[in-house]
Formats: sequence, C-alpha cells, structure tokens
Amino acid sequence: MAASKVVRVEDVLQEGDRVSPMQLLGREEHSGESKSTHGSLSVTALESQKDGSEAAEEEAEAEDEVYPLPENWPRIKQLSRPMSCALSKSRMPCVRKAVSHMELIQNIIEEWFKRTVEEIKSRSSTRCSTASAMAIPKKQLRFRDPSVSSHSRSAISSMSKVSSRGSSATLSVHGLGVDSPESAQEAEEQDDEELDVPYLGAGDVIDEVITLLARLETDRQDTLKRFKTETAAGVTLKQKIDDLCLRRLRELPILVQREHEACIVDLNELQWHLAYTTRTLSKAQKRKDTAELMNSRLKEDIEFVKTHIPLVGEKLVLELEAMDRIKKAQVETNQELMTTKQRQAKTEQKSEEALNKAETERGHIKRELDNVRDNLTLISEELSEAKMTFNSYVHQVDDIGNQLVDNSQELKVLEVKVANVKAAEEMQATKVHALQVKITDAEFEYRRLENENSQAEEELKIMRARNASKLAELERKRKVLEDKHRKVVRRNEELTIDIGDTQEKINRCDQQKIADDKNICRIQREMDRVATMMAATMEEHNSVSSINHHIRDQLNSEQEKAFRTEESLKNRVETLRRQVKEEMHNRTVLQARINSDTAEIDKTRSESAKKKEKADKVANDVGSAVTSVLEKVQKLRSAKAKKNEQKQSLSSQIDETKKQHAQSLQQFGDRLSTITPHYNILRAEVGKLAKELEQMAWKADMMNKKIEEMDASQNMMKKLSVKTEAAVEALLEEQDELNKQLEAARKLDDDLKVQLQGVIDRLVDGESRHSRFLLDRKSVLYQQDDDKVNNLGRNKDLASRYRQLQNQFLVTKEKSLRDYDERLKLESTISDIKQLKSLQSKMHGALAEFFKLNGLYNEGELTRLEQVSSENGLRVGKLQSDMEDALGLITDFLQTKMDGTRARQMAWEAVQRMEEQKKAFNSGRPDSSAVLAS
Repeated sequence: MAASKVVRVEDVLQEGDRVSPMQLLGREEHSGESKSTHGSLSVTALESQKDGSEAAEEEAEAEDEVYPLPENWPRIKQLSRPMSCALSKSRMPCVRKAVSHMELIQNIIEEWFKRTVEEIKSRSSTRCSTASAMAIPKKQLRFRDPSVSSHSRSAISSMSKVSSRGSSATLSVHGLGVDSPESAQEAEEQDDEELDVPYLGAGDVIDEVITLLARLETDRQDTLKRFKTETAAGVTLKQKIDDLCLRRLRELPILVQREHEACIVDLNELQWHLAYTTRTLSKAQKRKDTAELMNSRLKEDIEFVKTHIPLVGEKLVLELEAMDRIKKAQVETNQELMTTKQRQAKTEQKSEEALNKAETERGHIKRELDNVRDNLTLISEELSEAKMTFNSYVHQVDDIGNQLVDNSQELKVLEVKVANVKAAEEMQATKVHALQVKITDAEFEYRRLENENSQAEEELKIMRARNASKLAELERKRKVLEDKHRKVVRRNEELTIDIGDTQEKINRCDQQKIADDKNICRIQREMDRVATMMAATMEEHNSVSSINHHIRDQLNSEQEKAFRTEESLKNRVETLRRQVKEEMHNRTVLQARINSDTAEIDKTRSESAKKKEKADKVANDVGSAVTSVLEKVQKLRSAKAKKNEQKQSLSSQIDETKKQHAQSLQQFGDRLSTITPHYNILRAEVGKLAKELEQMAWKADMMNKKIEEMDASQNMMKKLSVKTEAAVEALLEEQDELNKQLEAARKLDDDLKVQLQGVIDRLVDGESRHSRFLLDRKSVLYQQDDDKVNNLGRNKDLASRYRQLQNQFLVTKEKSLRDYDERLKLESTISDIKQLKSLQSKMHGALAEFFKLNGLYNEGELTRLEQVSSENGLRVGKLQSDMEDALGLITDFLQTKMDGTRARQMAWEAVQRMEEQKKAFNSGRPDSSAVLAS
C-alpha cells in the first residue's frame, strides 16, 4: 500500500491569486534512504537556466540551518533568517520560495510517475528471473540527457505556471514505499530495473514552511506592538505639531514682518548710498572732462585772440562810424515819434470823453433795470407766499368738513347700537325666564337620574362578574386603539408644531396690534400738537413778516450801496485794463503804423456813432420793458388784494368751524358721559347671564352624555363580562413589559443627557479657545495697526524729504543744464574761430602766391590795366559796398558771440572768391585792381 502526505498552500498563504511562484531552481538534493528491502533508489537532478545571482542566493539559502519547530511554535524569538532575506523585513519572498519548492516537488513526482509507467511497460519483456532478495541501499546521482532535462524543465515551468494561476488548486506531496511482505514478489520482479526514484526532501520543505509560518506570526505580533507604539507616538507628535503650528501662526508672522522691514530698510539705505556715490563719481568725472576741454579750448582761444587783435581794432573803428550814423537816424525817428505821440494824446482825449458819456448812460440804465428786477422779485415772493397760505387753508377746511361728516356717521351708529342693546336686553330677560323654568325641570330630572344611577350601580356590581370573558375582545380592540393612539399622538405632535407656529403668528399679530394702537395714539397726539403748532406758527408768521419787511428794506439799502461800490470798482478796473491794453497796443503798433492815425480816428468816430445808436436802441427797449413790468406789477397787486380778501373770509370760516367743532365735541362728550355707565352695567349683566347659560348648557350636555354612556355601558357589560378577566391578566403582563421598556427608555435618556452634557462642555471649551484665539489675533491686529500708523507717519516724513531733495535735484539740474548750454555756446564759438583762422591762413598763403605772380606779370599787363580802369572803378565801388556788408556781418557775428553760422557763411564766400580768382588767373587775365582792393 502506498502512503501519501499532503501539504496545502492555503495554510501557508491566504491569498493564492496574488502569489506568483518563483522560477524553478537548478539544484536537486537527494539522499539514499529506502524503506523497501528489494529496490535501489536513484535521484534525477534538474538544472535551471538562471543567472549567477539567483544561483548564489539558492546556494546561500541551502546552507541555512533549519531548526526543529518547538512546541509553542507561534513565538520564536531567536530564529535565524535566511541570508537571502537579510536585506528585507518582509517575509513574502521566503514564503514564495517555499511554495515554489513544493510546486517543484509536485511537478517532479508527476514527471517521475509518468516516466516509470512508460519504462515498466517497455521493459516488461526483458525482466530478469533471478535477483537478490535484499539489496543494499544506495545513493545515486544521475544526470539526464540535455533534451530530457530541457523537456522536463519546460514541463515543470508550465506546470508551475498553471498551479500558480489557479486560485483553488492545492499543493500535495505523495511519498511511496513498501511496508508489507506481500510485495516481495513485486520487489523481486523489479530488482533488475534501474528505477530513478528521486529523493525530494518533502519533510524538510514542510518543516521550513512551518518555521516560516512561525516567523510570520512573530513578525505579526512584533509589528502589532510597534504599530500601537507608533500610533501613540503619532498622537503625541500630532499634539506637539498642533501646538507648534499654533505658536508659529502667532509668533512667526510678527518676527518675519520685523525681519522683512529691517531688511527693506537696510536695502533702501544701501541702495541710496550706492546711488549717491555713483552720482557723485559721474558728476566728478564729467566736471573733470569738461574742465580739461575748457582749459584746452581757452588756451587755443587765447592764442587765436593774440593773432587777430589788429583785425579786431580795425573792425571796432568801422563799428564806431556805423554807430554815429545809427545815432543820427535815431534822433530823426525820436522827433517823428514825438509828433505821433501828440496826435495820439489828442485822439485818446476824444475817445475817453465818448467812453465816459457812454458809461454814465449805461449806469443810469442799469440802475433802473435793477430797481425793476427788485420789485419783480418782491412781488413774486409775495405771490408764492399767498399761494402757499391759500392751499394750507383749503386743506384745513377740507379736513374739518370730512371730520364733521365722520362724527355725524359715528353718532348715527351709536344711536343704532343703543337701540340694539335695549332689544337684546329684553330678549335676554325672556331667555332667563325660560332658563329658570328649564333649571327646575332639570333639577327634577337630576334627582330621578340619581335614583336610577344608584339602581344601575347595584346592577353593575352584579354584572362585573359576567364581564371577565369580554376583556379579551376589549384587549384586541385596545391594541387597535393603541395603534390609532400612536397615529393620533404623531398627528398631535405635528399639530402642536403647527399650533406653536400659529401661536407665534398670533403673538406677532398681537404685537402689531399693540404697535398700531400706539401709532393711533401717537397720530392723535400729533394732530393735537399740529393744531397748537398751527396757531403758534400763524402768530410767528405775522411777527416774522413784519421783521422780514424791515430786514428787506435794510437789505435793499445795503444792496444799493454794494452795487454802487461794485460799479465804481468795475469802472476803475475796466479803465485800468483798457489803459494797459492801449499802452501795449501803442508800443507794438506805433512803430509800424505811424501814418495810419487819421484812419483810426475816423474809424473810432464811426464806431462811437454806432455805439450811440445801439445805446439808444437799448434805452428804448428798457423803457418798453419797464412799462410792461409796471403793468404786470399793477395786475399782481390787484390779485394780491383779492387773495387777501379771500384769506380774511377763509380765516373767518375757519374760526366758525372751530367753534362748531368745539360745541359738537362738548355735546358728544355729555351724551357719552350719560350713556357709558348704563352701557357698562348692561354689558356686565349680559355677561353674567351668558356665563350662567353656558354653565347650564354644559351641565345639561354632561347629563345627557352620562345617561347615554350608562346605557351603552350596561349593554357592553352584559356582552363582555365573560372576557374581562383574561384581558385583565394580559393587560397586567403587558403593563409589566411596558414598565420595563420605560425603565430602559429612562436609562437611554440619562445616557443621552450625559452625552449632551459632554457635547455642551466640548462646545464651551471650543468657544473659550476660539475667544482666546480671537483675542490673540485682535492684539496682533492692533499692534499691526499701530505699526502701520507709525510707518505711515514715517512714510510722510520720507516723502516730504524726498520732495525736497527732488526739488533740489531739479534746481541743480537746471543750473547744470544752463552751464552746459553756455559751455556748448563757447565751444561752438571757439570751433567757428578755429575754422576762420584756418581759412584766413589759407587765404594768406594764396594771396602771397598771387602777389608773387602779379609782380612778374605787372610789366606785361600795364597796357591792359589802362583799358579796363573804368571797369575796375565800378568794381572797386562794388567791393567797398561788399566790404561794408562784410563789416556789418562781422559786427553781427561779434555781437552774437560767434554762434558759428556767420563764420561758416563768410568762410564759404571767401572760398567762392578764391575759386573765382583762380579761374581768372588760369584764364590769363587776372583782375589786379580787385586783388589789390581785396
């Protein structure tokens, strides 16, 4: 019989789908142990094609020591780990290795069984008859062919993949051995066969798996303890982090702000110092450069002036002569100017006289217009006031009429109510009499019913013994009624909520009613106060109107004085302005229009005539306007008189209506004082009678209900007396259960109250923390606001300082720009002088060469000079005019500080002359006289 031992993978790993078996190992362990006495075992080894690293790991794992599992195996402290797992804390790789070993064993066993069956079938014909009875156990190691090994490896890998993918597959290790002597014949038959029975080491693998499970359990317990310690440490760290974060939120912004402000101040100071030093350096460098340039240019100018002093002297002489001529011309022009000024003075006198006349006429016209306008404003104001008073009186009369109508209607209503009350009183008296009769009848009925009630009670005592059987049915109905009661309770709760809402609405309505009553009282008070104020205002109006007329007269006088002073000031300003304009105009115009004064005088005369015509037209228009205004004033006065009459009539009507109103109020008050006590007495009696009637009706209803209930109870008691006893017992049991439920509900209520108190305490603590946090933040905010105010003041000081420095900078910049412009002008003059010097030197060399050549040609050209002497005389005159022009240009050049333009022009003209002279020289007929003159 073959014995089998099974080891399941589900005991090793709980998740079979997630575990992927490792690749097959290329090593086989075999040992020569055999239980059978007739067979020899051989081991077949498989080699896997793996890298050197995996082979080294497997060899190191093979060298590990495997200890036996102790009895208390879940806790193994001193257990050596495999060297392949030395660098990791996870046990999953070791478990996967064990699973892969077991899968390898299973695959090898399956391969071996297939192979042995095939070999037995193939060698059944070549068996040996003789064999030794007992064979010495052997330990053999054989290597199969590469093809067979590769085939086995592929089969093993495919089997391992299939076994790893199947989630419900089980791993089993089967061991075969011969235990009974009945298999001696089979052993003898198989003695000659060379069976390759591999030694798989299943027991070692199982022990290793169990040790791995023990390690996993120990690691689990250790990790659980560590997890608990880490969670506790995490809680403490969270508290510390929260405290530090809160501290950071409070302190870090302040510190960062201070450091930031200090850094900003330092950076601004350093930047200012750097900019200041760079500016000073650039300014010094520019000054140095400009000083060097000016020094070199001044040296050149000094040399140039030394060389050209004679020429400048000659130019000065010529300029003095020109100045004498200019002075003579100036004297002549001054005389002409005096004559024109005298003419101008005459014309100005005439124009001033015309203007004064026009201004006086304008002043008279303006005064008349202002008087008319003042009268118009007064009339319009009086008209508006009259309209306002008329409207107020009309409104008052309408209100009084409406109030009288309302009072008459209220009087009629009160009379009707009194008549109704009398009729109701008579009806109530008849009802009271009828009710008294009914009361006597009811008392008689009550006595009769009491007698019947005593009889019914005796019958009830007899019927209680019969009602025990009826209690069961009553219990069933009670349950139904309890369900209905629950529904009704829920509905009542909803109704209570609705009642609360309606109560709130009623309270709001009551509050609104109270507010409305208060508003009505307030309006009544306002009406009384307005009446008193109207009387006071009328008195004040009369006093104020008299004061207003007096003040208006004073104001008109003051306005006239102010208008006169203003007119005088305006006239003075206009005259001064005209004088200024005329002086400016005379300064600009007299130089060009001296001969046009007569035409201007004619124009002014024509303009004055036109102005007079316009003034006449304006005066006529003003006269017509004044007449129309006077007509309107008369109309307004007549309308005012009519309105005053209407006011008097209305005031008389108002007095009459007030008197009538007071009389009606007195009459109504007297009637109300007589009616109200009788009305109160009647209302009290009617209330008492109504209460008595209600009580009597309630008693009669109660009696009828009791009679009906007694009849019904008698009938029900007859029917249900049998079932009552059983129902009473069931009710008692349910009462006990309900008491227990009530106790449980009370306990639950107490627990909920404790939880609610805890929640309230936590809320109080949270609110206190929040308030403290808000106070801290408010203190920080106040401090920041103070810092902000201080910084704003400092900013204002710095801004004022910056503006001052900016103004200083602008002033210095303007000065430097002016200096720079002056230096540029000097540089331009110096460059022009240099150009002139170079041109003069060239001209001097050319003249020297020309004079040399002229000396050689003088003897041959004397005859020609005599012929063209007349032409040379004309040319000499032209040259003299040109020289005068040149001297004028030179003077202009020197007066304008030699800006360079004239120097370049003169140089260009000199160059053109030199070119003309060269052309003439090349033609062989030079103009000697022109050369000498030049």
